[in-house]
Amino acid sequence: MTQDSTLYALRSTLYALRSTLYALRSTLYALRSTLYAPLDAAAPRVTILRMPVTLVHKPKGVPAERVLVIGGFQPDFYLALRQTPWLVEEILDGAEALADAARRDYGVVVCSLRMRNTWGLDVLDAILKADPLTPVIMSTGEQSPKIVVEAMQRGAFDYVIEPYADLAYVIGVIGRAVRRRAAVRRGHAIREELQSAGASFLHELVGLSEALRELCERIRQVAPAHSPVLIEGESGSGKELVARAIHMGSARRHGPFVAVHCGAIPESLLESELFGHEKGAFTGAESTRVGVFEAAHDGTLFLDEIGLTSPACQAKLLRALESGAIRRVGANRELPVDVRFVSATNEPLDGLVAGKRFRQDLFFRLNVVGLRVPALRERREDIPLLCHHFAERFAKEAGKPFEAFSQAALDALQAYSFPGNVRELRNVIERAVVFARGPVIGTAELPEAIRNLGRTAPEPATGPADAGLREAYLSLSSGPGSMGLYERLAAVERTMIEQALVLSKGNRSHAAKLLRIKRTTLLQKLARQGLAEKGKAGKPRRASPAKRKSTGGGRAK
Repeated sequence: MTQDSTLYALRSTLYALRSTLYALRSTLYALRSTLYAPLDAAAPRVTILRMPVTLVHKPKGVPAERVLVIGGFQPDFYLALRQTPWLVEEILDGAEALADAARRDYGVVVCSLRMRNTWGLDVLDAILKADPLTPVIMSTGEQSPKIVVEAMQRGAFDYVIEPYADLAYVIGVIGRAVRRRAAVRRGHAIREELQSAGASFLHELVGLSEALRELCERIRQVAPAHSPVLIEGESGSGKELVARAIHMGSARRHGPFVAVHCGAIPESLLESELFGHEKGAFTGAESTRVGVFEAAHDGTLFLDEIGLTSPACQAKLLRALESGAIRRVGANRELPVDVRFVSATNEPLDGLVAGKRFRQDLFFRLNVVGLRVPALRERREDIPLLCHHFAERFAKEAGKPFEAFSQAALDALQAYSFPGNVRELRNVIERAVVFARGPVIGTAELPEAIRNLGRTAPEPATGPADAGLREAYLSLSSGPGSMGLYERLAAVERTMIEQALVLSKGNRSHAAKLLRIKRTTLLQKLARQGLAEKGKAGKPRRASPAKRKSTGGGRAK
């Protein structure tokens, strides 16, 4: 009898044993129902004979996520699950799953399609009805495209085919679901922070960083006053948002807020834009025009990039601030105006004063109260909040679903310097929402310059091999120059080989398939790494010094 025939016979025996256990379990359920039917009618459900969820694997330390498997699976699948950082529990009976699984808070569910007493798709519907964001992976021996399509249409996260020829792939699918669930949980936590009283305050000023908190506290102090305010900060950092917050926190909140960008108006027209003009004041002035000073009466006038104004315009601005009155171009009399004057600049005005490009007296008049808006790179901890804030806005406008960002995407965004500040971040998130194919935005939707930064921060572990790789990465990257390139590669290679041998219980042919390399290549690597064949216990032993010497073992070249 060939080895394949022996394995097939063993698998058939195991499945027959599972069916017998199902029958015995059903008998126990029937006996329980008979014994406790009177009690169930008069009191809450009796749990003394109730078969709870079975614990499959409890990792050391805090579990990365909770995984529920529903229905029976092949033995080596459970062995692979016991090597993961997840808390794994099981419900064998489909009817019990319908009654109990939907009420539990599980991160990821792996559900058999065919179970005793229940159709797997019904369990899928019940779980998603209780929590639509739970990733459910359907598993079955059927390869019918119709079943696969129906499962995906009902909301399944993925679909795997039994028997599992590649357990590493199946564990990887569960790992992707775990990362998806973790990202959604983070998204909900961030959303709660945004909705809290201390996070999304003063309108569009979103963040929890100390720098932003200090700025907002100063805005609260400044807003009720009538004094002019000078806001300094880099382009795109949100100076106009600060000006609007000052306006909305003042007694003038019901009056107009008028914003003018001095650099966007030609110098020849800026005076007319600010103060207005009379009919016939100059060529083309066919009618009287009201300037922004008059338009902002009883409100707030915000002049952005005030350092770009001409000396003549600066003199008239100083006169308007000192007297509280303006004169239209071509007019003979002054008009009183009552405005709160707020200005902004991305280049410090004291430097322009030193360079004789800005009037010193006007600078002193503007800088009664000075505020500085921090650059986005100075408050990187606010980037996740801002990302969710913008993504929810753009997803709602586009009619697209959005739940969260992957951790790798957030790591890449926080690693980027954002020379364009919040304005650049907003444009990046708008682009990501446009290209997103699902409710979770990953690195694939980010620009290449940002996406590449995420490659230096690996995503959380997804399975046994990934757990070893993460541990190796953290230990190797702890100190510069602690290990060279070849040492690092050899350590990572050794970790993957050891984990593959554990999963294959020392079977080198199976381990080679898991690693997707030839068996002869694996033998060469075992010799080069100084590892002998693993026994059934799964513990590697060192080869003898003579053997390592004969095989050229030691460090990878």
